[in-house]
Amino acid sequence: MEQVGRTKPIYAHSCDTCTFLGRLHCEDDRKYDLYRCSPELSVDVTYLARYGDAPEDYWSMPWGVLRKAEGGTHLLRAVQAFAR
Repeated sequence: MEQVGRTKPIYAHSCDTCTFLGRLHCEDDRKYDLYRCSPELSVDVTYLARYGDAPEDYWSMPWGVLRKAEGGTHLLRAVQAFAR
């Protein structure tokens, strides 16, 4: 996993409650834009990795689940490392 850093997002994302954290380039050879979403009424923040411009082109997981997840994909481990 390579953290590309806090550059500009590659993909379109239209959520007003998300904060862009940076880009990830994982071993699956995809590039991801990483966001932290924390809506006012939400109990838990969610981490979101966008890999395309289509509305469904993303992976997400609430922090409460993400911090306890073990093993998993390259993307899961990359987001965990970035979020800590």
